Amino acid sequence: MKAFRNLILFVLAVCLFSSAANAQFGYKNEHETIDGVEISYKWSQSKWWKKSSPKQLRFKMKNTNDYKVNVKFELVYLLDHVVKFKSGALEAEIKAGKALSGKLNGFYFESPAISNKQLESEQFDWEFLFFEVIPLKENG
Repeated sequence: MKAFRNLILFVLAVCLFSSAANAQFGYKNEHETIDGVEISYKWSQSKWWKKSSPKQLRFKMKNTNDYKVNVKFELVYLLDHVVKFKSGALEAEIKAGKALSGKLNGFYFESPAISNKQLESEQFDWEFLFFEVIPLKENG
């Protein structure tokens, strides 16, 4: 009985780890590279176990430069060319050769004002209002 309980606990742990690990991968949609920062994205459910949960736009930003940078940006959701959501100005520091991504680093966006059906429609789009890359000194 103890072996069966341990097997069940092991299977649950593997499933949870696999889901958490998978959440940080899969940024297959390449957006663009700006001043050495590669921007890719994916759409994910806010609750992976609930398909009807709101969709989130999640980003991965990789600094391909040989120095660290500070990225500053603002994201908007548009529906029929009308702004329906603004992220507000955000910024993050990315070390040389490193990447920041997804929910863990705050690179995810969802809007309760836009349904999943609207997000999937032809009338929906998203864009950066601005995206700046500022080189930083390695010790500063």
